[in-house]
Amino acid sequence: MDLNQSLRRLRRHLYGRYFDIRHRVDTTSWAAESLHRGDHNSYAPSETWQLLRILPPSEILPTDTFADVGSGKGRVVVAAARHYGFRRIVGVELSAELDRIARNNVAEMRPARSPITLVHSDVDHWDIPPDLTVFHLFNPFTGPTFRRFVTNIVASQRKHPRTIRVVYVRPVMAEALTEQGFTLVRSRRTVSLYAREPSAAGGGPEHGAGVRY
Repeated sequence: MDLNQSLRRLRRHLYGRYFDIRHRVDTTSWAAESLHRGDHNSYAPSETWQLLRILPPSEILPTDTFADVGSGKGRVVVAAARHYGFRRIVGVELSAELDRIARNNVAEMRPARSPITLVHSDVDHWDIPPDLTVFHLFNPFTGPTFRRFVTNIVASQRKHPRTIRVVYVRPVMAEALTEQGFTLVRSRRTVSLYAREPSAAGGGPEHGAGVRY
């Protein structure tokens, strides 16, 4: 490991400890169920400052709802509940252990601005709620699982027309989004924001009209 890698790892660790102390949670320590399985990548807590830069709170409407898919111990869920005005927030996690830790973190965190729901589920078996408008992905899975998930998002949008935005950290499967009609709104280092308008879903009322970029 070279010096730059060591410094980045130290920075991530220090940021994680600062985040945990500030919000009275535990999102940094190692967990036994955090390893790679199939298309699903191993758990790594997101640096939530990236979310605030790529999606400023001023661009969130009162009707927007948020989902962190592959929510792990809940760091992004906690940050979204503290810094944004989402109507509600959902975290979806495959690992039972990480889901349990996330539930403890949500119970112990400082007061949130938005109600939080945590779901223990494989993303393939999760029914996307019709009101979700913003998705956060910290590269939780790749391959066929990612493509099926994007297909499910598009199917949800066609059935319930609305503007959908995806915050994608380490976007290694970005082409799966653009192939399905998502366009790149902006990119910052290792995180990108994509959007898909209702018109791309074959018409219908634009419930998400007025989204500010």
